[in-house]
Order: sequence, then structure tokens, then C-alpha cells
Amino acid sequence: MSRHSCSNHGKESDYEFLMPPLDKYYLVDSGYPNKQGFLAPYRSSRNRVVRYHMSQFNYGPPPKNKEELFNRRHASLRSVIERTFGVWKKKWRILSDFPRYDIDIQKE
Repeated sequence: MSRHSCSNHGKESDYEFLMPPLDKYYLVDSGYPNKQGFLAPYRSSRNRVVRYHMSQFNYGPPPKNKEELFNRRHASLRSVIERTFGVWKKKWRILSDFPRYDIDIQKE
């Protein structure tokens, strides 16, 4: 799930999604925490740079390690998901401008 495709763009309320079943994950971008139920990419640190964006792989050398390989596949899958939502939003307008309900109402 991308913050930009169906949320409030990184606000704290974005983390209030219903949790998926124990053996399932939301595919999320680097703006989300990597915790139970959320599968985020590896991040760079002070000592190590880990590429993440597709453009870094498309116009650069191939992945250098398992973290970059994971990130490349993660970014590729996120791209497919985002394009799919774009197609769906054109077909079903309600996905572009659906009513916002408090998370407690959604849980009922």
C-alpha cells in the first residue's frame, strides 16, 4: 500500500489501518514503519547506502546486495500496485473520492 494511493499522505492516522491476518502484509513505502503486518523497504543508514527507487536501479548498476535486491523487487511490485489502482480509479470513480469514515466506524 502506498501512502499516496489511498491515504492522508503520511499523517499519523495512516497507521490506523486494520491489521491484516498474521500471515499477510501490507506492502508499504519507506514512510511507514517496518512492523508486524507492514512490509517496508530497507533504509539507508549513516554507514551504508541502500538504494530503493526504481530509477536508481534502471539507470544504475544492478543490486549490490540482498537488501538492494529486496528493495528493487519491493519497488517494482509497488509500482505495479500503484498503476493498477490508477486504472481502477479511472474505471470506478468512487475509489478516487470515497467518503472518509472514522476508523472506529469502519471497524463496525
